[in-house]
Amino acid sequence: MLLRCRLAGYGAAFRKSDSGATAVEFALLAIPFFILVFSIIEIALLFTAGLVLDQAVDRIGREVRTGQLDQTDMTEAKFRKLVCDEVSVLLDCSELKLDLRAYTTYGDIDPNPPASGDYSSFRWDRGGPGKIMALRVYYRWPVITNLMASSMEDISSFQLAGVAAFKTENY
Repeated sequence: MLLRCRLAGYGAAFRKSDSGATAVEFALLAIPFFILVFSIIEIALLFTAGLVLDQAVDRIGREVRTGQLDQTDMTEAKFRKLVCDEVSVLLDCSELKLDLRAYTTYGDIDPNPPASGDYSSFRWDRGGPGKIMALRVYYRWPVITNLMASSMEDISSFQLAGVAAFKTENY
């Protein structure tokens, strides 16, 4: 009985207030608040995905550097699966762009993704003992909360990059 009286009292308080100030304030502040919250969540996911990609490139690069992968029957497909197993928690493996190759000097290594988005020059080269190698992995992170796209430049995706340059050991 007491509960019903209290609930009726709350209902009467809402009925008495016909100004609607609370509803108007909520309507004005809800959209910017939710944009901010979802943007913060997306940026956190973006940074986490970048860290996952960096960690995967570092770990796989270490296996290439120490010769662990050369001593197995490693193929390009198996190498891609190794990288995918590391990043599949947050990233779509089919969208990964992998480039592993040997270089003559460290200065020849370009850490930047191709400006045109053409990854056809990427290849997979196991290298060998005592070679200067670079493992470059790129991923396009799609922006989900792109609510202000009409008022800003195109930010439909971000380029995540993981690069490891090293000289392989004499295994």
